[in-house]
Amino acid sequence: MRILGVDFSGAGRDDEVGNTWLTEGTLDKCELTLCEPFSISREKLMERLKNQNYSTTAMDFPFSVPKAFADYLGYQAGEMPALW
Repeated sequence: MRILGVDFSGAGRDDEVGNTWLTEGTLDKCELTLCEPFSISREKLMERLKNQNYSTTAMDFPFSVPKAFADYLGYQAGEMPALW
């Protein structure tokens, strides 16, 4: 099983270096193997999600997500609490 974990920074901007952290891993027979986390821009994250096939994706959005990302997911801002 391929796994993707995303942690959005609380920073108000997304620069080229990226304020979002990503890690990928695999789960095989109850053994979890994770890659080293790395910084990624939100634009590159959206592209990665569109072009990859993960079994599970875990995303940390403590308060909200960037509007462009919510739009990408197909949710309106007022619907996010219901999604959680």
